[in-house]
Amino acid sequence: MLFIRDYEKLRRYCIKFGNDSAMGENMLDNHLSKYIEDLSENVDFYNWYKKQELPNKLYKYRSFNQYSKDNIENNTLYYSNPLNFNDPYDCSCDFQQKEIEDENGIVFVDKDIIITAIKDNLRICSLSERNDSLPMWAHYSDNHQGICIEYDLTDIDDKTMLSYLYPMFYTNDLIKITANFAKKHMFFISNIIAMYKNEDWEYEKEWRFILPFTESFIKDKKFNMVNSTMLSPKISAIYIGSKADYKTEQELRDLIADRDIKLYKMKENSNSYNLIPEELQRGEKR
Repeated sequence: MLFIRDYEKLRRYCIKFGNDSAMGENMLDNHLSKYIEDLSENVDFYNWYKKQELPNKLYKYRSFNQYSKDNIENNTLYYSNPLNFNDPYDCSCDFQQKEIEDENGIVFVDKDIIITAIKDNLRICSLSERNDSLPMWAHYSDNHQGICIEYDLTDIDDKTMLSYLYPMFYTNDLIKITANFAKKHMFFISNIIAMYKNEDWEYEKEWRFILPFTESFIKDKKFNMVNSTMLSPKISAIYIGSKADYKTEQELRDLIADRDIKLYKMKENSNSYNLIPEELQRGEKR
């Protein structure tokens, strides 16, 4: 993740060098501007580089309901508004200025209004490198009664899909952004602050599809406004929660009957605090 890693190094270096002063923030602004220009001119290269470091599989924890059934049947992912996330700090930052200068002069702003606007103009789908996280099964998969969907990224070649997929970074400090820089590179800043969460969430090992919720994107990229979905990578497996009932298993068998999707049931390890996936034969009934 060449650019993203460099940004994180620059962020830490500039803030340390400037001792949280304007000098450090100006250094970061200047470095970031150069990187963004380079990124804009070399999109294919950065997509290629990102692809080299992508996990082969990513996972989505879900309750088993009509929404998740529709996503499986139609090969789609649901995108959420960050304003509805369970973490109040998600997609937040620390603005270092209280004003923005535009072509008409100085415009005073409320940073809370800006952050709310940034969040409201993003749509995010969160995935994980893990399919065996006990807290995530509890929090996002209906207390182990839901499912975890496995997406195969080995053959991902959709440039749009790849361009909007990012890893998460975990820190105890809010990202510091100057308002003038945010105005100049608003979409990129939106992406940056959407890639950072508090270290308490590090166990999730999260990757995100981060989309700009703009009219042009919706029109060009086939974003479904009605149900807030877009096409997903290929589904390669579905894991059923250890507490899921017989009805859930049977509905899933019927749902993927004619598709090349493996089906697993998570089992509780009798010797340790681990979940073990046990493959179910497609004709097998339990």
